[in-house]
This record gives sequence, C-alpha cells and structure tokens, in this order.
Amino acid sequence: MNLANQIFSRQILKEYYFLYGNQIAKHIKEIPKREFAYAFVDRPGLKRHLSLENSERLCDMLKTISPLHFYHSGAYYLFPDKEMDAKNWIEADLIFDIDVDHFENKELPNQDFIEYCKLCHNCFPPSTDICIKCNNKLKSKLWLNQKDLLEAKNEAVRLIKVLNQSFGVHETNMMLYFSGSRGFHVILDKNEFKNLDQSSRMDIVDYMRLTGYNLSYSEPIDLKNILKQFIQDDYKIFDKKERKMLESIKKKM
Repeated sequence: MNLANQIFSRQILKEYYFLYGNQIAKHIKEIPKREFAYAFVDRPGLKRHLSLENSERLCDMLKTISPLHFYHSGAYYLFPDKEMDAKNWIEADLIFDIDVDHFENKELPNQDFIEYCKLCHNCFPPSTDICIKCNNKLKSKLWLNQKDLLEAKNEAVRLIKVLNQSFGVHETNMMLYFSGSRGFHVILDKNEFKNLDQSSRMDIVDYMRLTGYNLSYSEPIDLKNILKQFIQDDYKIFDKKERKMLESIKKKM
C-alpha cells in the first residue's frame, strides 16, 4: 500500500473507531480472559497475544491505533497475553462459521474471484498473474456477490432454527455477525456450551450434518400397516380409554 493510500486508510479507520469503538467493545464479553490481535495498516503481519483489562482500555486501543483488522479469541485463558502453550485454556465460545465457498456442490464462477497482492494490497481482474505495481505474485481472493451472501444468510437462519428447536437455545442467547469476508458467524452465548470439549463439539457438528444417518431406503415404508400391526400386537397394554381412541384411529385408516 503506497503512502497516499496509507494516509487515506488511517483517516477512514480512525473515524470509524471513533464513532463505533464503544459499540464494538460493549459486545465483547469477559475481555480480561481473551487474547486480542490486530493487523497493521502500513505492513503485513499481526500483533498478537494482547491482553486488556476492560472495555475502556479496548476502546482506547482501537481509537489510538486504528488497526486495519481487529480480532479477539473465541477461547478464554488464564494468561491471554502469553504464548499459546502457556495461556492455560479455561473454556471457549461455541462458534459456527458459515462460509459460502465451503458449501457442498457450490460452484463459483471465475468472476467471483479477484487477484490480490499481499505486498502492496492492490487488486486486479481475474487471470492476472503478476502485480503491475511491484511485480509480486498475485493470490486469488474470493469476491462475493449479493446472491452468495443471501445464500449464506439463509443457511445462518436455518442453523438458528435448528439450535432453537433441537438444542433449546433461545434467540437471545445467539449472536449473528457478518464474518467480514465470505459469510456469517453464529455464536452461542450460553454457559452450558462453553465447557464442551472438542469431542462434544464434533458431535454437534455431526448432528447438524446428519453424519452416520442413512436417509435412503431400498423399499418404501407403509406407515399405515406398521401402525395397524402395532395396535393389534400391543392392544392389551392400553387401558379402556386408550383402546377406544386407538379403535377410532384404526377405523379411519
């Protein structure tokens, strides 16, 4: 990114964090237990392993540094400012990451990609191989259109319904965020899920994806005959009132 673009980006980011820094900080819970990181405007890389005491310090950092990108961990640590092997993991949010380009049978046409230079941050049309500004090799980057984002949104809504109906999670305990790139994040704000280990989290994913379920049958199932057989075989286990009700059902079949 050249100097003029850096100055322009810094100004835009500073205005953004000045207007919305308090709102951003307010939505992040248990700040002292999280690791924070941010990306620089003028050079590649991340500043990681940052620990902040409260929302006021977080807001001050955003307004002062005005980072290009800003991140916080989904996990909670005893020592969030230390290296990974010394952080002492406590628990973690349960986060569902919905990326439209990861959908099964999803084919994205070439025009949904742009070529991006990681060195000078310039963008070029598809099929361009080398940056004309610095001669660096370009990397393909997904560029979503409105239709793709709507598809990701619909999947997020479906996920929220399943979490509500199958797991009893109320909508007030779910947070939905645009991921900033290819879709949405659904975060469960419920203590029962934060303590789940990796195996339990994978069980939830398997349930969502119907892993292990065979939904194809070689022969059609005749539910009426099954119910009739059940009523005939187990008739004696029901009381008089239940028998009368079952007899009524049997006559209608």
